[in-house]
Amino acid sequence: MQGEPCLFLPGHHNRKTLRYIEMAMGYETPCWRSQLHLNRNGYGRCWDGKGRMSLAHRVQWELVHGPIPDGLEVHHLCGQRDCINTSHLEVMSRREHLRRAGKTVLTDDQVRAIRRADGPQRLVAREHGTCQSNISRIRRGQSRRDVVEPPWQKPPSSKRRLRLLTP
Repeated sequence: MQGEPCLFLPGHHNRKTLRYIEMAMGYETPCWRSQLHLNRNGYGRCWDGKGRMSLAHRVQWELVHGPIPDGLEVHHLCGQRDCINTSHLEVMSRREHLRRAGKTVLTDDQVRAIRRADGPQRLVAREHGTCQSNISRIRRGQSRRDVVEPPWQKPPSSKRRLRLLTP
């Protein structure tokens, strides 16, 4: 084959034949630790059969249980990001997923206070123990849309105030 370009030589692929290994990690049943590619966050990645690289635990869930409904995420009950054992996985909303992972910082009352607060976002963030980007997302309605103001506490809209001032 010397001198001729060859795109593929049979038998010279680097695919791993072992998808996972069973390992006791302190959960009720052993974790299936992914032996495929791990991303920088520690999640296993593999081909999803549709020509895309996807997270291995999502692919495994879909193989066993079918498609994941829109708006839901797959949560690791065992806490191991590279585990693909479907008995350790559960489908839930993003809010519940973050709550179980202990990542929610702001209560509903704090979100309402952030929306009503005047002043620079960095000062409001410091007051509530979060970062400026979270304050920005909350105020623009990109985050925590589920928290609504009671009708008796909603400030009048700026358009309404302008109409009252003009004759």
